[in-house]
Amino acid sequence: MTTTVSSKGQAVIPKNVRKALGIVPGVRINFVVEGDTARIVPVRTGAPARVEDGFGLLKYKGASLSVENMDVSRVLARRARK
Repeated sequence: MTTTVSSKGQAVIPKNVRKALGIVPGVRINFVVEGDTARIVPVRTGAPARVEDGFGLLKYKGASLSVENMDVSRVLARRARK
């Protein structure tokens, strides 16, 4: 897979590579040069991810749901009462 380097030295990391390496906006990456090749290594800080960091990651086109309605056991219990 190839990409072109811009005049500013920037290159786009293909989506499938970003996904495979877990590279999302804000993730720091390290370039490791080995002879005439380079490896891209995401910097892992070990800090736990925050729930807020995942906002918008999943797409949902249905009606908004409250936290109570997201609880499967409550939804099933409500259906069983009907």
